[in-house]
Amino acid sequence: MNFTVQTIGNVAALEAFSSNTSIPIYTIEWGDGSPTEVGDAALHTYASPGNYLVCVQMIDADPTLPCELYECQNIEITGEGSDCEVALEVAVDVQTATATITGNGGPLAEYIIDWGDGSFDSNPIVEHTYSITNIYNVCVYYGVDGNSGCQTSACTEVNIDPFASDCYFDFVPVVNGLDVELEILAAGAADPEFFFDWGDGSPGAYGTPAIYNYSGAGTYEICGTYTDLSNPIACQLNVCETVTISTSSGGCEVTLDVTQNGSEISVVAIGTGANLPSYNIDWGDGSLPLLTSTGTHAYNNSGAFEICATYFDEVDFACTSTVCETVVITSVEEARAVALINARPVPMEDWVQVNYALITPGQIQFRLMDATGRIVETYMPIQVSNELQTAQLDVSQLPSGVYFLECLTDAGSQSLRLIK
Repeated sequence: MNFTVQTIGNVAALEAFSSNTSIPIYTIEWGDGSPTEVGDAALHTYASPGNYLVCVQMIDADPTLPCELYECQNIEITGEGSDCEVALEVAVDVQTATATITGNGGPLAEYIIDWGDGSFDSNPIVEHTYSITNIYNVCVYYGVDGNSGCQTSACTEVNIDPFASDCYFDFVPVVNGLDVELEILAAGAADPEFFFDWGDGSPGAYGTPAIYNYSGAGTYEICGTYTDLSNPIACQLNVCETVTISTSSGGCEVTLDVTQNGSEISVVAIGTGANLPSYNIDWGDGSLPLLTSTGTHAYNNSGAFEICATYFDEVDFACTSTVCETVVITSVEEARAVALINARPVPMEDWVQVNYALITPGQIQFRLMDATGRIVETYMPIQVSNELQTAQLDVSQLPSGVYFLECLTDAGSQSLRLIK
């Protein structure tokens, strides 16, 4: 067995190693009365300068290879001086941190980096990959061996968040009759992939340009997914926009104004072009239609409903126009209890991976609803912390179509639109 100790300022970095052992266990005594540590590498900060006897005991835990060794070294802790200065900057790329160390100690200067998660490195390593999302205090200890005046340190905080990225995604639908073309604004992905769900039950489509022809009038929710295939955890964004497609012929035109007050909806339809005008307003919930241009309706159930107003000429059937708008009726104002939620692959296959984190620890339950709001799959509730979580959901028995993944918590819920 052997071990090395590097000292800078008030810090000692120890690494132990041995040969011809099976399951070596190392116990470190720092010589200053502090508790012993177990491990083959450790970083220790002394309270004051001085000479210390550092000892390491190695025991092989393999009963077939009994072995025990004990070795010691004298080290000198000089403390920090004022002849040197050092600056530390840390750049983060997803879960990898890269340190930039700038000091005036010259070519003989050495450093030790404490990454704040129990690990450390020394010259020339400046990069470290974290395994857990957290905020870490990273410190560098910098100095010249044998020069007690050039011993100093600097620290900074780093935020490791695999969902943090410079990705940006948005789009603007441009409607021309039954045709829609999306003007896309996207940046940040090294290997970008686009997928668009047109909101009418069609399978959706990958790639750009994003152009689609609808078969009829209605209000449709277009949802796009922008993914960096080289790093989908850090860069996968979902954006949805609603478009209203209207149809007109024979010189008739109609507009629809919708006002919502809780579960009560008021509408005003204004048509032009008919000699003998007539209106038909369908509330989208199976109730009787409104046969005038204005009126109100109270919904009995929560959900998404498409209100369509048709304006036509009773003496000239070629003169007709239809416009639709979707309203969402909800009985509970939902709190944003779930953060950092995304799902992949898009579209779903036999399994879908959901990445999420709760604002506060608690219980979460997932359920899937189809495009009509019917619950098609409910998953067992689980108790989780507020750290980054991953859930694998089995969707192999579901047919192709549009679905909503609802995440239910004690504090509220959040939904995500999916397609299979």
